[in-house]
Amino acid sequence: MIQFSAVRPCLIFAISTFLLVIKMDTLPPDQQEALRKASTDRLRFLAARTGAVDSEEELADMDRAALIQAHSRAAQIETEISKSAAAVSETPARSDRQIELELQLELRRLEGEKRRAEREMENKRVDMQMQKEDSKKTTTTK
Repeated sequence: MIQFSAVRPCLIFAISTFLLVIKMDTLPPDQQEALRKASTDRLRFLAARTGAVDSEEELADMDRAALIQAHSRAAQIETEISKSAAAVSETPARSDRQIELELQLELRRLEGEKRRAEREMENKRVDMQMQKEDSKKTTTTK
């Protein structure tokens, strides 16, 4: 019979390796390679610099896989932040004059639609009045 205490370290290693692969897959290949090649001390430094770890004690207790995971998570967040900042900077800034012109154009379009709707209502009213007069004439001639 296998003792759980003997299997536990292997199980922990397998789970941490699986989680490491999941986090590493989100990084670009060059960053993945750099993290694999980095020394454990360098990984501790990177994890501390990015703020991935709260205390020095926690940092000292982390194994290599946990350090890589912590740093890759921080790198992924930095990448997402830089992508969103780039997307914001790519959107062209509209001047106040452009916004004012767009609003005036929209106002004119809405006024035109209002006039068209009023004309249609007037035409329908006239048509109904003519039908009413026609029905009166036909009832009086009978």
